[in-house]
Amino acid sequence: MCLECERWLRALGAHLRVHEMTAAEYRYRHELPATMALVSADLRETFAAHGRKHYPERREVLRPDEATRARSLRKARQAMRDSAARAGTRRLLREQAAGRALRQSQEAAARHEAQVRALGYTGLAAFFAAHDSYPDRYIAGLLEVSESTAGTLRSRHAGDREVTGAARRAQQTRRSTRRTYDERAARAGFTGITELLQFHTGRPDREIAQLLGVSVQTANRIRRDPRMTNPDPG
Repeated sequence: MCLECERWLRALGAHLRVHEMTAAEYRYRHELPATMALVSADLRETFAAHGRKHYPERREVLRPDEATRARSLRKARQAMRDSAARAGTRRLLREQAAGRALRQSQEAAARHEAQVRALGYTGLAAFFAAHDSYPDRYIAGLLEVSESTAGTLRSRHAGDREVTGAARRAQQTRRSTRRTYDERAARAGFTGITELLQFHTGRPDREIAQLLGVSVQTANRIRRDPRMTNPDPG
């Protein structure tokens, strides 16, 4: 699009004569990078393909010597530094970076959605609801991502969105501990840690410590922890 008259064109070279300016003046006026092409991407590819097809032998003939290449490289780098210092260029670079980040995020989201559907879930929300008490390390293994990425996905798609950061990690630790004690209680013949503690109400902490394989002090803390006596581990 021409920034002078807002017309959509595939190439601005000849069109700029209407505005009585050169390509360099146009770039400077609108704070565009000095290396930015003023033709559409498909037209650039057409020109490149035409050159490769019709002038393959001229590449060696037109290859500049080392001194010319070095001089041109210095000029190009200076032009890039000059254009990068302009506000319009910085804005364009930020927009390009934001666009790349958005595309990458969308591609990753689509990939993760496909992964959880392959596992039998309707989407990421259903997946995290089913794995609410599992640590990020386990989620990372299922989705083939890093542990930090698994935590980020959980915070975005889990139902309890306000539980993040240190609070979320502490919650995961409590749930993991609860599962560990439930498994040990099950090996001792109980349905879980809650039933074990109810059965041993009034009995010494030493018996609980022996059944769970922990110290007497830890058994005492487990007995006094309301989360362990609550049938709902949440």
